[in-house]
Amino acid sequence: MTPRPLSDEESIMELSAEQIGSYDQSGYLTLPGQFLDLELSLLRNEAEKSFGASIDGRVFEDDGITVRSVNGAHLHSHTLRTLCSHPRLLTPAKRLLGDDVYVHQFKINAKRSLVGDIWEWHRDFVYWQREDEMPRPHALTVAVFLDDVTDSGGPIIVIPGTQKLGDDHPDPDISRADPSDPRLPKWHSHTAKHMKYVLQAPLVQQLISDRGVAALTGKAGTVVYFHCNLFHSSNANTSPWDRRVILITYNALKNRIPPQPTPRPDFLAGRDFTALAPLADDILLAHQAR
Repeated sequence: MTPRPLSDEESIMELSAEQIGSYDQSGYLTLPGQFLDLELSLLRNEAEKSFGASIDGRVFEDDGITVRSVNGAHLHSHTLRTLCSHPRLLTPAKRLLGDDVYVHQFKINAKRSLVGDIWEWHRDFVYWQREDEMPRPHALTVAVFLDDVTDSGGPIIVIPGTQKLGDDHPDPDISRADPSDPRLPKWHSHTAKHMKYVLQAPLVQQLISDRGVAALTGKAGTVVYFHCNLFHSSNANTSPWDRRVILITYNALKNRIPPQPTPRPDFLAGRDFTALAPLADDILLAHQAR
């Protein structure tokens, strides 16, 4: 089959061979300056609406007051649904996965100033494999920085190259029986401070000693793609500034999750398998002009 020509929007965001090679090697790719101030202002407003809305999928910090994250925020916001098809996000994701994609998961992490707490060492695919029966680790997450992300702001910390460790460490995870409050729904431990699946501490220690770590920092508007098997965590936000990040997980269409008798809620595991197509590059500004 002859490949169709790229649209103007797709051509703008075509990754270089060097960028693709960097992602394949390290498990992540950072693209600074992808969104304009006006676009970021719109996205911040949508994030704050999600934090304040009484919707399913919200998770709170230990104080029970501060919103930690909102899962499935795009299900309640036309602007956030539109963001999923923005060519600056979608086109590189399709290129890195080599397939059409759909949204498996969407969340906004708040990491509020002086309150936003840790995320333990984990990898994402173990949740999607064990809870959603995702066939293969053929998914990635793109992080959109709504604020400047600094070393003191609780950035995502990764161990480069660990997405390739499946053969050497086929089961690096610890499964906790019930780490969350029994009064909360079972899915809560999939995205709360006390997580259901975490990485074995001795393995993490050895890998950090061998490979070091990288903190995913950058200015607001930075975009970072990372592999679903990349080992990562984040510290508490000890800075006087919020660290809001939108996280969109794209799954390859050929890797779609199967039907399940008791599936997780749609705000944690999307089942709209419609292949996403890139919209116009100025789509967010068009929304703001309405």
